[in-house]
Amino acid sequence: MTESEIKTLFLDIVGTLNLCRDVNMETPAGEVVEYGMTITDTAFITYRESNRTLHFYVDGNELLVLNESSPLLYMMRELFMEVEDGDPKELTRARLRVLE
Repeated sequence: MTESEIKTLFLDIVGTLNLCRDVNMETPAGEVVEYGMTITDTAFITYRESNRTLHFYVDGNELLVLNESSPLLYMMRELFMEVEDGDPKELTRARLRVLE
């Protein structure tokens, strides 16, 4: 995982948020300071251009802020790809072992 790969992933995420753009956070004067996408009725992810950060919200509370050099982005992507590509039977057995 290189810094360049992390930044590329970050920019891909920002591009996706810009395409979806169903959430805008505005100042009282109506200036958009963050934009992003709705995940559920109570959760959304936004991008703030002023400091180039991603913001994760649930129930109106900011849970996480990541910048373009955060290795957490790449780590989460790798984990999600592994889950998506995993054998469903193996994943079910692993899930049951965790619940024991």
